[in-house]
Amino acid sequence: MYLNSRNTPPVLLHYRTLNRRMALGAEEKIKMKMAERGYEGETLYDEIFNSIGHEQVYIFRDVYLKIENSLTQYDSIIVGDSGAVVNEIKNYSGDYRYEKGQWFNGSRRLSDDGITQVTRAVNRLLKLSEGRGPAFDVSGKVVFPNDDFRMTTDDDKVWGKIVVRSNLKKYFRSFRYGNIGARAEAIVKLIENSIGENMYFKTQTDIDRLRKGLYCGKCGEFNLLKARYHRQCGSCGAKESNETHMLRVMSDYKYLFYGESMTKKRLMTLIGDDLHPEVVRRAFAKYCYKNRKGKSTEYTFKYHDFNEAMKYLDYTSKYKNYRE
Repeated sequence: MYLNSRNTPPVLLHYRTLNRRMALGAEEKIKMKMAERGYEGETLYDEIFNSIGHEQVYIFRDVYLKIENSLTQYDSIIVGDSGAVVNEIKNYSGDYRYEKGQWFNGSRRLSDDGITQVTRAVNRLLKLSEGRGPAFDVSGKVVFPNDDFRMTTDDDKVWGKIVVRSNLKKYFRSFRYGNIGARAEAIVKLIENSIGENMYFKTQTDIDRLRKGLYCGKCGEFNLLKARYHRQCGSCGAKESNETHMLRVMSDYKYLFYGESMTKKRLMTLIGDDLHPEVVRRAFAKYCYKNRKGKSTEYTFKYHDFNEAMKYLDYTSKYKNYRE
């Protein structure tokens, strides 16, 4: 069973948000495409695992573990009484080959080596098992969930380290025979106590380069007509509440300036003063954590992103959205 959600990763939310407010450069487009592809592979992995069922194991998804003052990212950790299995997920498509410890796509050598990554991740988790709590076995596989992935290799041992799409359901079925008793729960608790924040991803966004204002959640156009409690899109006709727009812009701010605190002045600059300060104040009070620093006040958005926040808004707001 899943122990946590697999949220859209910050790097992808950053580039999606950036793309709405400025023209991306060539390098930014490549990074966004890579992030999209990686996340698609992870969600496909989850969908296939769901189709088989995972009631006999505990599963952590996309977590960072702090082990011996080092932070390691894990796409998936599967826990049972017998120990933990690390899965490194690679959404490759096309023809690949593995030769002499190196990956190639055509004539291009890849710097991204999933086998090395999963080996390091397994070793880090073994350190955790040795350091405190129950000792447990750790193994790992590189999982290729894309059915368009094809691979050749001169090393037959590699097949024991990877799982391709044609074998993925059989691989997931193997976890049906596990148990999740007291030992598994102790391993889960040890991992939970080691979860940390992603400290690697940083942004340096120049606010002056960004398009200011509010945009339509349906078509993305910045062509909004003002009403008392809503904004209506002049392009597609969708009608969204001011509160919905505030959630979207606070989420945008979080990922445009990831790791930075939010101030009222900076947020008003981003939206081009398009909402009344009282609307902004109420949204800050309802949807953000407040941190006073001397005479100034900084805010942190409570939710992972706009979509998570909207689940809360749909139950609490009296002003509805009309997007049909």
